[in-house]
Amino acid sequence: LLIMHVGAALFVASFTRSGATPTAYRWKAPVHALASTRRAHPPARAVPPRLSADTDGGGGVSLSVSPLPESQLLLSLSLPASLTAAAYERALAAPSRDAAEAKAEALGLLLADAVPAALQARQGELRLIGQASLHGEEAADVLSRYAPGEPLALALAVDAWPSCSLARADYLGLRLELPTPAHNQSRLDEAVLELRRRFADASGELPAFDDALAEKVSEGLRADELDQLLRERLSREATLLEG
Repeated sequence: LLIMHVGAALFVASFTRSGATPTAYRWKAPVHALASTRRAHPPARAVPPRLSADTDGGGGVSLSVSPLPESQLLLSLSLPASLTAAAYERALAAPSRDAAEAKAEALGLLLADAVPAALQARQGELRLIGQASLHGEEAADVLSRYAPGEPLALALAVDAWPSCSLARADYLGLRLELPTPAHNQSRLDEAVLELRRRFADASGELPAFDDALAEKVSEGLRADELDQLLRERLSREATLLEG
């Protein structure tokens, strides 16, 4: 499953009491000012249900996909006006939260609920992996564009499983050259001894390394072929260790 980590909460901002533009974004519950002991909290409004990609009654979040370099995809999403409004109303329902805080919280809700739902619906088709991130802009840029009750466009970049289309003619007849490691006689002797021990008779006597032993290993195999197989195996192991 795609881990939607655009910094869903990169949009829940910490605000100064003066109402200045937020300078830091991260996923956290907003810090509410302590109410005066002489003033009761205003009653909380009902919290709207969890957001989803079809909150707007069927239109939902539209999603288009285009390729990016290095096995990435560009996901262009359009969140409908009804969805951005619903998120803002939900965020504004919390007590002691001003409009600026509610706007930042609402954007976090959209990224935490509606966007992952839209991507999950096409996960099997897109084969997404890793974490999605904003493409071409910063979190503050999206927050400045966000207007509750208006459509919101988002561009995300995310890794996807690489794919490659090859015709048979593209790979037929290709030759690969691998370096041959220096011969290690001691390791070859150990491999031969291990093989002889595996086919020892009931008395424990080890067989000679000959055609009879090779025949026991595989029907029709000769001793020289068995020797070559052992050398190739040791070469492959040495190459892997060096890599």
